[in-house]
Amino acid sequence: MRGTYTFERRYYVVDVIAVGVFCAALALWAAWGLIGGSAFPVGILWAVLLVCGYQVWNTFVAIANPEKVTLTDDELVFQGFGRTDRFPLSGIRELSVREVGGKEKLYVRVNGGGPVKGRYWVQAGHMAGGLELAEALEALEERVHPDSLKARARRSNRVYAEHEDQIKARIKADKEAEKAQKRARRAARPGATNAGEPN
Repeated sequence: MRGTYTFERRYYVVDVIAVGVFCAALALWAAWGLIGGSAFPVGILWAVLLVCGYQVWNTFVAIANPEKVTLTDDELVFQGFGRTDRFPLSGIRELSVREVGGKEKLYVRVNGGGPVKGRYWVQAGHMAGGLELAEALEALEERVHPDSLKARARRSNRVYAEHEDQIKARIKADKEAEKAQKRARRAARPGATNAGEPN
């Protein structure tokens, strides 16, 4: 499915912007404590600075939580905080789409990803038509890596889903045929009787 998918604003403000601002404030507090001295242990301050600094970097620099994702016939685009990362489909050599708790949240790596570009958390569950986007990204991954184990598994799942009723009917018929053969073998034994014998 081609189109632009947008993170619902209320969730984006709370889950991305507010968290990023809070982590920025904590990182500044920790840095100030390390510079000017603080009653808190230095190890804790460093841990807070590193963890919160990493979150701030991902949020505001690497736009790892994009507000908009656009997929067209020619390119894959991620947008956030006034920045746009464009990936022409013809230039995508590597694409990894990993579900985290189902299709509602995806971790996408484009061309291996990097500290500034190519790593994205796509919150499909908070986007209008997000599940369609998830399926489109997985289809794109399959197109980029058609011989991967993941692609083969998805194709097998699709085949099973399309023919599930026929497969179940065939399994049931095979079981009934096997039971009939067992009954026939028992009946063929000298002195055998079917009375009271289980199927």
